[in-house]
Amino acid sequence: MLNKRTQKIIDFLKEIEKLKLVWRVNYLTDQKTREDDAQHSWHLAMMILVFADELKVKFSVEHTIKLALVHDIGEIHTGDSWSLKPDKKQKHADEDTAIKKVLSILPKDLQKELYNLWLEYENGQTVEAKVAKAFDKIIYSVQYAAAKKIEWDQRTSIYESRQYALPYLEFEPKLIEILDELLKEAPEYYEPAEK
Repeated sequence: MLNKRTQKIIDFLKEIEKLKLVWRVNYLTDQKTREDDAQHSWHLAMMILVFADELKVKFSVEHTIKLALVHDIGEIHTGDSWSLKPDKKQKHADEDTAIKKVLSILPKDLQKELYNLWLEYENGQTVEAKVAKAFDKIIYSVQYAAAKKIEWDQRTSIYESRQYALPYLEFEPKLIEILDELLKEAPEYYEPAEK
């Protein structure tokens, strides 16, 4: 029989499996399957890993990957909402409540560790959080460039997408270069899916 701590960790892993059910706006390369939050978090972690030595800014790759893996866990309860002009305070409050609910399954020390990682990502003040947030803004364009299909609730121009991402990228010129190259692969507008 497993000890109580081990059982709590297993229960948490069962709970976060639900992240695979949270659909995003992007499609996969088959153009039939929507990307889910778990796939997104994995792809983001891989992006951080493979670009780590390409950036001038120095950061802890391991810590930044932890931020990537934790950053959307609350979306198990809130879903993934994407907007160029989000109500940031409300989104943060909703996700704060949601991540606390998910993490409550874990032993107290792991609850605290993972919550602090999420909070660090949300606050975006450390170099690791800045890198994770920057790649999180770019990963949409990577997925779109791969799949050539996205399902927006709104009509969004390439200019608007770039302007949305730019404040998160300005600390590292290479990130802007990557985004601009990816945007060249996109049509003039991302069109909403036909209803």
